[in-house]
Amino acid sequence: MRLNRYLAACGLGSRRSCEQLVAEGRVFLNGQEVRDLATRVTEADEVVVDGRKVKAHVETTVILNKPPGFLCTRHDELEDPRREAGIRETVYALLPAHLQSLHYVGRLDKDSEGLLILTNSGELTEKLTHPRFGVEKEYLVALDRVFRGEEDRAQLLKGLMIEGGFAKAVAVDLIEPRVIALTLTQGLKRQIRLMFEALGYRVQRLQRVRIGAFTAPELKSGRWRLLSAGEAKQLLARHTPLKPRPAQARAAERLARQNATATARPQAAAPRPAPARARARTPGGRSPSPRAAGPRGEGPPREEQRGGKPRREGSRDTGRPPTSRVPSSRAATGRAATGRTPRRPRS
Repeated sequence: MRLNRYLAACGLGSRRSCEQLVAEGRVFLNGQEVRDLATRVTEADEVVVDGRKVKAHVETTVILNKPPGFLCTRHDELEDPRREAGIRETVYALLPAHLQSLHYVGRLDKDSEGLLILTNSGELTEKLTHPRFGVEKEYLVALDRVFRGEEDRAQLLKGLMIEGGFAKAVAVDLIEPRVIALTLTQGLKRQIRLMFEALGYRVQRLQRVRIGAFTAPELKSGRWRLLSAGEAKQLLARHTPLKPRPAQARAAERLARQNATATARPQAAAPRPAPARARARTPGGRSPSPRAAGPRGEGPPREEQRGGKPRREGSRDTGRPPTSRVPSSRAATGRAATGRTPRRPRS
């Protein structure tokens, strides 16, 4: 661990402020003054700051498979000191002395069992408990009777009001006729038991089997072990479902994805009409000009498409009325004699 990070883990301030301590010559490593920020520190090294020995706060995270009958509390408020100790045992009775300072994350009630995190990391605690991170916890729920099916499943996914607020599940899978795999991102008090009670069921057994993407099926009830850094990251990662979803649920999800894709896909533009293979023939045997028949020889003239007035005979596309021409005397004479307009001589 780099020196500035080690000093910050000792609670001496931010890494930048700890770099200032090193630059001022106030830090000693194994009796020698240190000014190099790249110096690395191990657990065996002795670090002294301003004449006082300091020790880094080492993050420790433990996974415990809590058995039923143990309370998630440090001290039992209801325990009478006159009674025999151990009548209401807490989860700390399952941990050794050097782990008693850890705090639990996400309590389980007395009758529930399964995975329980204990740590001294405030950052991990916040990410596991705050709703904005959406960390999933999966539970196996054994009911007193057969689960009714899609109607109750839809109600659990839609949500319902219970004591403590609005509660809903993010996944409900049927494992056996009386066993449900329920996934939550909330942490209301006795949430699962109250949700099923509102639907007319009674929970006979409740076991937490997954936190994030982390599972520990090999960990026996009442046992604990330390988590590695990689396993701690799994607590915050997305997951793969515990068991394959039933065929009916998979089909419903597939249909929902197809509907969502069809809604999001932009509508295709209407295809352009195919051009006519042969233009209509006029009585004289010639095809009408595009200007007269409209684009591609189809439809009304261009003036009508633009919403203007129809073209007058003899006028140009200027929109002005046609002007009458007065013939010259020579042209009038030749026209009168022959009945035709004489040709203009070539120059």
